Amino acid sequence: VYTDRGYEFHSRSAVANFVNGTVVSEDQVRGHGPAGTLVADSFRSTDKGNRLYFIHNVKVILFPGQAK
Repeated sequence: VYTDRGYEFHSRSAVANFVNGTVVSEDQVRGHGPAGTLVADSFRSTDKGNRLYFIHNVKVILFPGQAK
């Protein structure tokens, strides 16, 4: 998943439902962007990609002053 704000998230597989605007992955997800890095056991996206939820064993490193 790539965002227009410079973030990208990678997972081995995901299931997208275009009718209700969701994406779900039960595989590990890794991501990075201007504000930091992230690793989690799984993720889901709702609201047509406007909300991302990272699930179980979430580890985040934030870069101070970079979040917008």
